[in-house]
Amino acid sequence: MPHAPFHHIKYLAAAFILSACSNYEWSVNDNVVYSPAPLFNDFDKRDAALSTCLKDSIKEFEVRKAEELDSLFCPSGKIQHIQALSVFTNIEKLGLANNHISDASPLSELSKLRFVDLRGNSELACETVSTLTQIEQLYLPEHCN
Repeated sequence: MPHAPFHHIKYLAAAFILSACSNYEWSVNDNVVYSPAPLFNDFDKRDAALSTCLKDSIKEFEVRKAEELDSLFCPSGKIQHIQALSVFTNIEKLGLANNHISDASPLSELSKLRFVDLRGNSELACETVSTLTQIEQLYLPEHCN
């Protein structure tokens, strides 16, 4: 039985290779036997700039459930409304510098949020950040300091 350890290595290698293919559809004899879950797409798309940033991040990080997105950076865009972020409950880091955000209150729903950059949002109503008590690093536009 000197070959027994190598026998297990073969199965381990096969499992490793197959797990690397988890994002691909598998077919046998033209029959689909495995299809990965689709990328997450169930969020409010009313703000086109935020929607574009979310779609890009979801694609880049292959997010299949809202909870899988833990950071988002959308600087220098034309984002005005951030209500769509409420479904992404595991976001910890959020970069929204240099946009056109006036109301930051929707961020209070994101309990895991620890870092937020809102610098350069000249239209931000400063009182809307008062509910963001859980945030460890909060960067605000000059008129809010």
